[in-house]
Amino acid sequence: MMRRMVAVGVPILVLLVGVGVRVYLVQTRPAPERREPRVTGTVVTTMEAVPQRFTPMVRGQGRVTPTKEVQLAPEVSGRVRWVHPSLGPGTRFRKGDVILRLDDRDYQTAVALREADLIRAQAELRLEQGRGKVAQQEWESGLQAPAQTGVQKQVTERQITERQGSRALVLREPQQQAAEANVKAAQAALAQAKQNLGRTAVRAPFGCWVRSSMVEVGMVVGPQAPVIHLIGTDSYRIEAAVSTADLSKLPSLTVAAGPAGAPSRPSDSRSGDSTVQVVQTAGGSPFVRGATLVRLLGDLDAAGGMARLLVEVDDPLRLPDPNAPPLLLGSFVEVRIQGTPVEGAVPLSGAAIREGNVVYVVQPGPEPRLAFQKVDVLWAEGDQPWVIRGLQGGEQVITSYLTAPTSGMLLRTETGDNQSLGDGRNASNEGNVPGSADSP
Repeated sequence: MMRRMVAVGVPILVLLVGVGVRVYLVQTRPAPERREPRVTGTVVTTMEAVPQRFTPMVRGQGRVTPTKEVQLAPEVSGRVRWVHPSLGPGTRFRKGDVILRLDDRDYQTAVALREADLIRAQAELRLEQGRGKVAQQEWESGLQAPAQTGVQKQVTERQITERQGSRALVLREPQQQAAEANVKAAQAALAQAKQNLGRTAVRAPFGCWVRSSMVEVGMVVGPQAPVIHLIGTDSYRIEAAVSTADLSKLPSLTVAAGPAGAPSRPSDSRSGDSTVQVVQTAGGSPFVRGATLVRLLGDLDAAGGMARLLVEVDDPLRLPDPNAPPLLLGSFVEVRIQGTPVEGAVPLSGAAIREGNVVYVVQPGPEPRLAFQKVDVLWAEGDQPWVIRGLQGGEQVITSYLTAPTSGMLLRTETGDNQSLGDGRNASNEGNVPGSADSP
C-alpha cells in the first residue's frame, strides 16, 4: 500500500513544484522594454545630377551627288582632228586640259581676213585724217579777207556765218567718224575670229572626270550637240535629311536664296570644317572626312517630311586614310553636325526618365522620401538623355525600377549605389556617343 502511495504522490509533488517555480519566475521577471515598430524604406539605386556643358551632335543621312555636272559641247562647229588618247569613262582632267581639237584651218583663214580688214580700215582712217587737215587749212585761209568797205564787210560776215554752220562737213568730220567706227568694227571682228580660233581647242572647264563621251576623230560637231559628260572633282555635295526638331540645335542657318543673291556659308574652309563630318562605312569600319555646311534647303523631303541640309565635301577623291575608300557618287553616308553648346545640361541614364518626362528624386533629410519632378529633355539618343530644366546640381535621381511609386514614400539608398555620369563618358564625339560634355 505504501509503495502505491509513493508511486502516485511523487509525480504530483513534482508537478506542484514545477507549477510553483513557474509562478515564481513569472512574478519575479523584469518588465520588457517598449520599442516602436521599425519601418524600413524601399531600397533604390540613385545617380547624382551633375550639370555640364553639352554640345549636341545632329546626325543625318544622304547620298553623295556632284556639285558640278555639265554636258560639254564645242562652242564652234568643225570636224574633230584630235582626241586626247586617254579620253574615256573615268578619265580625270585638270582645269584647262585640252580634251579634243577641231580642224582650225577655216578659223585661221578667218583671222587672216579680219587682220586684212583691220589694216584696210586703219589706212582709210589715216587718209581721212589727212583730208581733214587739208580742209582745215583751206577753212582757215578763207576766213582771212582783205580790208573791205562797209557794204562788202556786211556781205562777207554773212557768208562767214553761213559757212560756220557747215564747218563739220567742210572739215570732213563725219567721214573721220565713219573711218574710226570701221577701225573699231575691224578690231572687234579680229578679236572674235581669234576667239573662235581658240575655241577649236575644247578644254576642261574645271577639275573633272569623264562619265561618258561620244566623240571620235573625224566627227563633225557643234554647239548644239554635247559630246562629253563631265563631273567636277573639286567638291561633292550631300543632301542630308535631318529631323526638323534638330534644326534648333544647330547654329543659325541660311535658307537657300534665289538668283538675286548668293547666301554666305555659316563656315567655309577648303580643308573642311571640323564641326561637320561625313562618315563613310566600308568593310564594317567608319572613315571620317571633314565637310562644310552650306545651307538649309527651303523645302522638306517629300518622302519622309525631313529637313534637308546641304553639305559639301572638298576634294572628295583625295583619300584621308590610305585604307579609306574614295567618296563615290551615289554612296549613302552619315553626316554629323556639331550643334550649339548648351550650359547646365544634366546627363542621365535612360532608366531615369519615366513616362511623361518625369524623374524620381530623393528628398534629402533624416528619412529620405520620394518626389516626382517634371523635366525638359534637351537631347536623347540611345540610352543617353540630357535634361536642360527641372533638376538641380547634386540632386539624387532614382534609376531603379519601382513597382508602385507614391509621392512621399520612404526610401533607402545603399552605400556604394550612387553613381553619376561625368566627363569621361561623353568627352568624345566618335562612335555612338550622341554629343560631348565638359564639366563647368
